[in-house]
Amino acid sequence: MSKSHQEQPLIRPVRRELDRIIEQEIRDGQSKNDSMHWGNTGEEIITAANMALDALAPVVGDGLPAFFHSCMEQLHRAHVQYRCDHDEDSGHGSATFHSIKAGLAELASRHGLTLPIPELPDSCTPVNVSAAQPILNGHSGTESLIKRLTRALKR
Repeated sequence: MSKSHQEQPLIRPVRRELDRIIEQEIRDGQSKNDSMHWGNTGEEIITAANMALDALAPVVGDGLPAFFHSCMEQLHRAHVQYRCDHDEDSGHGSATFHSIKAGLAELASRHGLTLPIPELPDSCTPVNVSAAQPILNGHSGTESLIKRLTRALKR
């Protein structure tokens, strides 16, 4: 039996776990919808989480490493598309994508795999995720985003 054939049964529980991560984000968004304090934050979270679900639905992998890579690639593309299509001041939708990608990387880590989280581009240009360089410092794109925002505020 080939290694990729042996890994196929592992994909189902990983997909279920990934679905649970996204479902938790949706529940978080729904709870924020129930409070006037959060404004439209709940809708931003729910929209981003549903985009993530839609992006992951068609993903299949020939083995666990390929599945993880394809999931990250599709999540990243959906994240970039979300940022281009939604003008959100709070950043909660984008943070939702960051949380889901971090959860995916953690799942990969539990399976002995290192899955880098690609940096987000500064513009809405389509990105080639396959060519994205691994993050050498171990941080997600959040740190880069914070640095860019801080620089912009200092101007």
